[in-house]
This record gives sequence, C-alpha cells and structure tokens, in this order.
Amino acid sequence: MKPYTSLKSILAEFYPLHRTLASDDHDKTLEIVGSYMPDLSNYTIETYTPLEQAWTWKVPERYVVHEAYLEIEASTEQGRSVGERVVDFKNNPLHLVSYSLPVDKTLSFEELQPHLYFNEKRPHTIPWVFKYYDRDWGFCLSKNVFDKLPRDKKYRVVIKSEFITDPKQGFKMATALIHPEGGANASAGEIIVQAHTCHPMQANDDGAGVVSTIELARRLAEKPLPAGSMSVRFWFGPETIGTIVYLSHNEHLIQHLRGGIFMEMTGNKNKIAWHHTRQNDHLLDRITHHVVKNVAHDEREFAAAPANDERVINGPGVNVP
Repeated sequence: MKPYTSLKSILAEFYPLHRTLASDDHDKTLEIVGSYMPDLSNYTIETYTPLEQAWTWKVPERYVVHEAYLEIEASTEQGRSVGERVVDFKNNPLHLVSYSLPVDKTLSFEELQPHLYFNEKRPHTIPWVFKYYDRDWGFCLSKNVFDKLPRDKKYRVVIKSEFITDPKQGFKMATALIHPEGGANASAGEIIVQAHTCHPMQANDDGAGVVSTIELARRLAEKPLPAGSMSVRFWFGPETIGTIVYLSHNEHLIQHLRGGIFMEMTGNKNKIAWHHTRQNDHLLDRITHHVVKNVAHDEREFAAAPANDERVINGPGVNVP
C-alpha cells in the first residue's frame, strides 16, 4: 500500500489517461488504484470475455486507438499534402468520440459536420462523447475552434482504431473486501461501495469518487467496523455496464448484499447531493438523513439525474437498496 500526500496526488496519476470502457489505459488506472488500496483488502483485478452475454447486454470489446486526427486539406508541397491539424487524439483523448469506428477519408465540411461535437454553453471546452453501442465515429472540439473552421475546404479524417475480442485482453474491473473486527460475519452480509473509472480527462466525474473510495477503504482498514458488522466490498470499474457484467457473472453475491453506495463527484464545491434508495425507507436512507441533517444538502429521488449504477444495483431483478 503506497503512501500519498493527498487524494489529488492519486487522481493526478490517472486523470490524463484514455480511460474508456476496456482499454490499456483503463487497465493502468485499475493498477494505480490497487497500489493505494490496503494490503489486507485482497484487491483483485478481474477480466471478462468480450461479447459474452451479460444478462440482456454484452461484454464490451477492448478499444485500441493507434492514431486519430482531423486535418484541413491543403495544397500539395513537394509531392505531399500538408494540412492544418484541427484536433489530434494524442493531444487529448477527449478529441475522439469513444469507440469510434476506423475511418480514412476526405470530406467536405457539410459531410463532416454531423460528426463534430461541441458544447454551446461552454464554448472553450472539449466535451466528452461516447458511442459504445451505437457504432459511429466523430471528433470533439471546442465551440470556439468549430466556429473558425473554413466551410469551403476539404477535411482529411483519420481514425486508426481496433475492437479486440481476445479473452486475454478482456473487460476489466476490480474488487476488494474489508471485514469487520474478528472477520466476516456471514449472517450480516455485505455492503458494496462503488466508483467508476471510465471517464478520460475528467477529474470530478468520477476520479474524485475513486480517490474518495480509496480513502474510505484505508480508514476502514485502519479502524474496522465492530465485530458482527457487515463486510464492505469495494468495486472499481466502468459505469453501468461494468456493474451489469459483474453482477451477471456473480449472481451468488446478490443475496449477501444488504445495501450499496455509489460514490461520485465528491470533488466539487457544491453542497452534498444524495439519492434515496428505491425503497425510500431503507437503513441507508435513515442514516443519511441523520448524518446530513445539519449540513446543506440536496435530497433527490431514486435514479434522478444524474442516475448511475444504482439503476442496476437497486433495479429490477437485483433490488439491493
């Protein structure tokens, strides 16, 4: 278990990585997380076979990007075309729509425009766009850059990407388990604490939740829950589909889960926001009411925006509050 100076210092290690659903950089992120988890937590990275059935979903393929850029086509100089590069994946992974198909073609601006994404409300920023299941391709750029693109030029689009289904390079997530004093109490069951690791170049969503969850694990290892309490299962992986894949392959765990907490966006300066369980009167609801009663907070209904893995954990067929 590595020491650290601050939670931000851990976040800085994996923040810039191309952390999409299944990718080399996502693997690196799980390894970084594991290096800070308590030694006694039995932190384990698990691999699942791409395209295998996961209830009514399928396990995603590994996504590999070798190169991706958009250029304004220019005149030929000494036998080669020299173009102005508008966006380049190697400068920022947000520039490429995640899971974009491979492309190598020259387009007019009119043909290109439907594949460009920007944020009207924040014109200086690069948005994050993904098309995991609706396969297409595209680039993300700031509105400020988009507005300056010449409409009368041709554009060269290059995306060299692969979708890998080799089981050895499968879909990965990680779990850890911390027991109360005296060890596990089977009758008490477990509570699961989750944070997702799949949003590239984003700190608050959900790198902040990841490092907050690491800190919680370290505190529980240092000061375990009293004997007879629930064990705490920690889970790190891709949002939504990660939980679906994990539970569909570990259905035996569901009956032991007494509740869950999805930890997200803990790094901003807004007041605390929390979502009810679907039951609305679970022990977790009552405890949270008590803890935040003297703190400014925003109380939300189950699965209110932004909704996340609680839709799976507390949804039909699983129903863990």
